[in-house]
Amino acid sequence: MPSPFPGMNPYLEQDSIRRDFHKSLIVGIRDELARQVTPKYFVRIGETRYPQQPAVPEPELIPFLEIVSIRERKSVTLIEILRPSNKSFGSDREFFVKRRSRLLGKNSTHYIEIDLLRGEPRMRTRVSPPHDYSILLSRFERRYEVEFWPIQLPDPLPTVPVPLLPADGGTNLDLKGVLDRVYDAARYESYIYRGQPEPALSTADDEWAKQFVPVHS
Repeated sequence: MPSPFPGMNPYLEQDSIRRDFHKSLIVGIRDELARQVTPKYFVRIGETRYPQQPAVPEPELIPFLEIVSIRERKSVTLIEILRPSNKSFGSDREFFVKRRSRLLGKNSTHYIEIDLLRGEPRMRTRVSPPHDYSILLSRFERRYEVEFWPIQLPDPLPTVPVPLLPADGGTNLDLKGVLDRVYDAARYESYIYRGQPEPALSTADDEWAKQFVPVHS
């Protein structure tokens, strides 16, 4: 059964659920894109090693997605799905921003950033109207013409263009379709509605959201 919300489901933002959803969404996007870009490309999950924190015994490994050209053996498109540590002010955000700047400085890799978190400070962009969630796309051939999708809670999640090498054009990522498959596969409906969205919704958003919460929850 798909998620009942037209766009992002705020109940997936609970601290106890968010990590599982993040991992599941990455796998879901990997599988969807791999189905579309094979045999010219493959899609793999990479990991970024973040600096070790004093109170943490091992440095955290944060997954990301990479589309690689089989013929040219090079990374063509990189996809980041933001986590709270990427956005919260501190050393992890500083590390992420520097890494992001390095990626945007490359002339041969497209960059997509998916932010499905209402909480934490927003990442800086040249164009940033009010939004709850967002998607950013920077094509390497038009590096400074960033495409930006501001998304409010009631909005449907967009279909995101995923550029490839110029000769191949690109493909599309149906983000809501992937979210729905992940939601169904993980059986999230059976338990996520026992808690509340984190951070808490505004009064108006809470009233709006109630219509989508399954009755048996």
